[in-house]
Amino acid sequence: GTVLGAILLGLAIWGIIALASGGKQIDLENATTNLPVYSRLQALAGEPETAICLENPPENIVSIRYYIYLRDTGELLYRSRWLQPGETAYNITLRRTLPPGQYPILIQQKTRLESNTEVNLNDGRTESLLTVN
Repeated sequence: GTVLGAILLGLAIWGIIALASGGKQIDLENATTNLPVYSRLQALAGEPETAICLENPPENIVSIRYYIYLRDTGELLYRSRWLQPGETAYNITLRRTLPPGQYPILIQQKTRLESNTEVNLNDGRTESLLTVN
């Protein structure tokens, strides 16, 4: 997939949160996170593995989990593991193969502080298009 831009979202948590790992603190009041935007993804018909790569930019302080849904039915095609800042999910594998065509999809991104998996932060949602050749 091609990253066309990033949406800067201010984290909706105010104040300073002490992290469990080593007592390190992060000032969330001034923190932002970059959520990549993908306008078009491509896959091959009959092949569950794709050349799609989804990333968590290295400047983020949050982990990101990606979900890809067929927009018309809500069917979940893909769920990533939690990606730490700077990590990329390469050549993602869809849950099923698709016949050739154009599929409107929703890409959802959930975010959390890696040091505190109990705290979910802002989410992103983008409408996109999956082209299967």
